[in-house]
Amino acid sequence: MAMKSIRAKLLLIVIPILLVSNIGLIWFTYDRSAAYLEANFRKDAASQQEVLKNKINAWLQVHLERLQTMAGTEEITGFDQTKQEQYLKLEQGQHPEYEMLFVAAKDGSAITSSEARVNVAERAYFQAVMSGKPYAISDLLISKTSGNQIVVVAAPIVKNGSTVGMVGCTIPVDTMGELVAKAKLGERGTAFMTQADGLMIANRDKATIMKQNISQTGATTLKEALARAVKGETGVTDNTFNGENELIFYTTIPLTGWVLFMSAPLSEATQQVTELAQISLLAAAIILVIAIVGVYAFTTRLVRPLQKMSELTEKVAQGDLTIQLMHRSQDEIGRLSNHFMVMIENMRNVIGKIGGATEQVKQSSESLAMMSQETKHAADQVALTIGELATGTAETAESVTDATEKMNRAITTVQEIATFADRVMEGSEQSKKSAANGRSHAVEAMAKMEELQKVTQQTSSILEKLDGHSKEIGSIVGMITAIARQTNLLALNASIEAARAGEQGKGFAVVAEEVRKLANETGNSAEQIADLIRQTQHESRLAVESATHGAKMMAEGAAVVKQAGTAFDDIAANVDNAEQQNQQIHAAINELMQMSGRILNDMENISAVTEEASAGAEEVSASSQQQAAGANQIAADAQTFTELAENLQSLVKQFKTE
Repeated sequence: MAMKSIRAKLLLIVIPILLVSNIGLIWFTYDRSAAYLEANFRKDAASQQEVLKNKINAWLQVHLERLQTMAGTEEITGFDQTKQEQYLKLEQGQHPEYEMLFVAAKDGSAITSSEARVNVAERAYFQAVMSGKPYAISDLLISKTSGNQIVVVAAPIVKNGSTVGMVGCTIPVDTMGELVAKAKLGERGTAFMTQADGLMIANRDKATIMKQNISQTGATTLKEALARAVKGETGVTDNTFNGENELIFYTTIPLTGWVLFMSAPLSEATQQVTELAQISLLAAAIILVIAIVGVYAFTTRLVRPLQKMSELTEKVAQGDLTIQLMHRSQDEIGRLSNHFMVMIENMRNVIGKIGGATEQVKQSSESLAMMSQETKHAADQVALTIGELATGTAETAESVTDATEKMNRAITTVQEIATFADRVMEGSEQSKKSAANGRSHAVEAMAKMEELQKVTQQTSSILEKLDGHSKEIGSIVGMITAIARQTNLLALNASIEAARAGEQGKGFAVVAEEVRKLANETGNSAEQIADLIRQTQHESRLAVESATHGAKMMAEGAAVVKQAGTAFDDIAANVDNAEQQNQQIHAAINELMQMSGRILNDMENISAVTEEASAGAEEVSASSQQQAAGANQIAADAQTFTELAENLQSLVKQFKTE
């Protein structure tokens, strides 16, 4: 079933892919080919319609030119009825396709080649020619002489530049209809022609001639095509006839204004594509069958080695490891087969080794069981002896513990004395530190005051120098002021001289004026600088006086600080004496504490040793008991190992390795 499912899965994958790809290709080919063939069909149909139109137009042109030639002959223009009748009969004999030739005078009375006498004054073609048109071709008419369906072609008879009559011919509609009826578009396509008003005048189905009018009974698309053709347009439109789609091509006959239609079923345009699609579907079906057969054959070849491996795997599951699998291919299946055989070989080796190891485990378990029994007996004897030793050690530990408690109380009293002595020493030490700090601060204060005194003296010296510099700057500013005044005076004199010089001194006068302004500004700035310097000199003198006073106060403060330093030295000496006495007391107490500590330490060591001995004995006793229990457990485990080894041997024997 598993192999069949693989084959089915591959078929389910391949078949949809082939189906979708082939159907998509067929549809694309059909769609493109149909569009191409329809375009070609439209082009060919339009070309055939153009040929037919030109053929009909040329056919009418031949008759018209013949009549125009006849209208210019002497027999016709002379209006001698006898000659005209004879001429018409002669021409009639040469052109039997005409039902009749006739000549009409201005009043419409006409003589014919059949000797009949008619009047055509009410006919539209006669009126058109007589109105000056170069020719006239009538719509479909009923002949007045024969009663047949005819078309009249007429040409004017012109004499001395004026129309004096007309010559015409009647053509049976069958003659013209044959041109249209013989036209064929494709296998089932037809042609038909109507007048401008939609009346049928040529058709393969003669029963519709002069009886069917498409402007009244035709489909909407035909009516619209007729309207466009009457306007002179040429084109194609879609129509539905008897439930089948068809193409309608339309155009206009130039000489008459008649509308020529050609129709063909749309299926003819795509008939070849339909045949191509049928062939493509057949080819796709063949390809699909071939693909299914190929996939089936491929999956059969693919599944065969898997089936073989499945059979061998079933034997392995039953314990048979002597199987062999030969697969020489180098593909994934071949590599899988090789790996499978390597796995079987490894399993065969492992099972063999497990069998040997199991036997050894069984023997070791039996030996371990015997040793565990002996160990249990020895552990029981040791536990009994250690229990008695633990009892005596516990009593000794209780006596040592009582003595240790009494010694602890004595040491506590000594510690309280030592604590009080420590406090006294701490107070002395703190007093010593305070005295030393006071002495240090006094020395530091004296040093700072000496430095500050030096700085004050330096500041006073600098301020005195600054006052001297200010005086020098004042002298320089005075010189600048004098120069500015002199420059102002010179500029004024220059202005006066320039004024005397008149026009030639105007430029110099401007320069002199600017120099004078600059001199005034320089003088003003110099005065301001002089004021600032005077203020600076006054403030410098005040600063020198203040620095001198500060230096004096610094000297007095330094003397006071020096006296305080001496007092701190005396305090430090007294504190040192008290500290020496306290140190002697503290040394004695420490010696007592050390002796008490050694005694207590010895007591605690004795107690600890005793307790450790007691605890050790208890632990040894407990360990002996645990050893005995462990020996029991080892014996039980050894029995379990023996049973497991026997079970494993039975399992290994299920595999066949040779």
